Amino acid sequence: MAGSKSGVEGGTPKPTATPTPEIAFRALDLPAEYSRGEAEAVDGTTAVGWVQIGINDELPAVWDTTTGALRVLEVPEEFVHANGETYVRLDGVSGTTAVGKGVLGTGSKRGQDRAMAWDTQTGDLRILDIPDGFASDYTQTEADSISGTTAVGEVWARHGEIGAAVAWDTDT
Repeated sequence: MAGSKSGVEGGTPKPTATPTPEIAFRALDLPAEYSRGEAEAVDGTTAVGWVQIGINDELPAVWDTTTGALRVLEVPEEFVHANGETYVRLDGVSGTTAVGKGVLGTGSKRGQDRAMAWDTQTGDLRILDIPDGFASDYTQTEADSISGTTAVGEVWARHGEIGAAVAWDTDT
């Protein structure tokens, strides 16, 4: 298709000669006390994910994509392991609600994963738990994405042998 007006030869578009002006690279803040950070989802100018301290701790993170500013959400005590480690991540965001997962703190054993919904403005946390009628079958939850007030994720049995897709209304 040499000489094609579309700029496509052999079905592959040619790269744009110059970057799209509206889209700019912006590094999101990662202060020195954090060894790593990852943004998992974005809605408007709010990005969510996690930051890591050292090689173990993972803390829920919220960034403003216009400024790059980072805010780390405070993790409730029950999600801090006896050895002081914390594993909490945000995986989805819609408006001011972010969803994710955290591992409950226990002695020397890995705790159970719990789905969470956070208000990114106030830092208020709500556990998206398993209804009583299903609690005997499923022991762990994880929220991966959200649209409006509907979060989706997975529930599974204690050792992960039985899993099922689920949805929660984060307002109820």
